[in-house]
Amino acid sequence: MKLNEIKCPNCMGSDVEAAGEGLMKCRYCQTTFAIDYDEEDAAMDKSRIELQMQREKFEHQDKIRKDAKKSRLIACFTLLIVIFVIVAAYIINSKEEQKNQEDSASFEESKAASITYVSDFSEIPDAQFDEMQNLAMDAAQKGIDINTISGLTADTPELCASYLLTAKEGNGNRLVFVYKDTWHKNSDSIETYVFYYIKNLQLLSDGTVKYNVYVQNENSSFIWNNNFIDGEKSFDLCYTKAISSNADFNVKEK
Repeated sequence: MKLNEIKCPNCMGSDVEAAGEGLMKCRYCQTTFAIDYDEEDAAMDKSRIELQMQREKFEHQDKIRKDAKKSRLIACFTLLIVIFVIVAAYIINSKEEQKNQEDSASFEESKAASITYVSDFSEIPDAQFDEMQNLAMDAAQKGIDINTISGLTADTPELCASYLLTAKEGNGNRLVFVYKDTWHKNSDSIETYVFYYIKNLQLLSDGTVKYNVYVQNENSSFIWNNNFIDGEKSFDLCYTKAISSNADFNVKEK
């Protein structure tokens, strides 16, 4: 071989140093090589090195593709597991909810079957009827107190009638009290009719009645002498709203 200027076969640099017998080392790329290389040898080694680097590059890219494929498979498998768990949980919850609803419906039916609702005034002890009437009277008086402003006054509510409404189908009832209110302002007066009721009167085994002490108020209001007052302007209008409009109830008057 022809001895030429010693150059690194890897980077072709000439900044080299002795690295042993017949060996040199490139200070730039740290490649160690024999000094009897000529340009042909250097080109062959360079090609071989480039081929090795290319091979390593392909192997690295192939590993990346395989790792990515593996990651996608793991992600898909994990997603399938999550979907399966969600669907299974939904099915279990749906069945549990359906069972709870069925149990609740069964309990309510059993409970409703064990409840006896008052269907006649004779089933209400006199003392308890008076208690309920007093509750309704208090509600009627509060309705007046709220609206007695700006010189508006009113007489004590006057009880006009009492009605027991019982459901035609299913369960439920209401005890309705109708009152007449007389309003005054200056020299003017007006009469209005209001109603209040207590619902779900249940007959107990000891002959007493269980009822909710809350008094329902569904009265309309209108303006009279620049004041809002509750009620209807006639007994018939009040009766229609309180009694006749409840077609799904049977009506008894006390």
